[in-house]
Amino acid sequence: MALVATLHPKIQAQLEVAPDQEYLLLATQRTGTMQEELDEASANGFRFLTPTALCYKRRFGGDELVVVLEQTPKTKQAYEYLLLATSLTSTLQSEVSETVASGFKITGYVSCIEHIIIMERTIS
Repeated sequence: MALVATLHPKIQAQLEVAPDQEYLLLATQRTGTMQEELDEASANGFRFLTPTALCYKRRFGGDELVVVLEQTPKTKQAYEYLLLATSLTSTLQSEVSETVASGFKITGYVSCIEHIIIMERTIS
C-alpha cells in the first residue's frame, strides 16, 4: 500500500517526490540545508528512518550527509528534528545535554562534514 505525500511545491520540485512515494532520500554537503529539508519533509509526514544517516565520500571533493525518511501513517503524531553539528566533541556533548533537556532524543549519528547528531522530538 502506497502512502501519499503532499509537500510544499518548492521542496517537492527540489526533492522530486512522487505523490505515492513512501521513502525520501536527502543528501547535501551543508548541514544547514539538511536541517531545512528535514524540517520541510517532517512537516509533511516524513520521519527519519533510524539508522540511515551516512557520510558519502564524493569522488571529486567534499562529503555528503545522506539520510532516508519514511512516510508516516496519517496520525496526529508529528516529529521535529534538530541537527547538532560541530568538529569539537566537548561542544557536541554540551549541545546534546541541552537539547535532551528540551525533550529531544538522539536518533542518528554520523561523522562526515563534522560530527553530526540527529535529534528527534514528538510534537502534537
